[in-house]
Amino acid sequence: MHTLQRLARVAAVDRFVVVHPADDDPRPLIEPFADTLGKPIAYPPDPTNGRDATADKWAIARAVALPCWRGGLGQATCY
Repeated sequence: MHTLQRLARVAAVDRFVVVHPADDDPRPLIEPFADTLGKPIAYPPDPTNGRDATADKWAIARAVALPCWRGGLGQATCY
């Protein structure tokens, strides 16, 4: 809420979009204070739950190189 209140002071911001995981609704935390923002808020759920299309591929590539801090298949690292 603190972040939204600070952003509400920016004249160029005319609305908020709070993207969240589909199973985690932030409305109960924000709605009690939404009137203090003076700007509309949209709450679209993220259908990917924060995972990009390649996350599973990177996880598999890293699984075979767990003891290594550097490099897995295709030089996949955790960094």
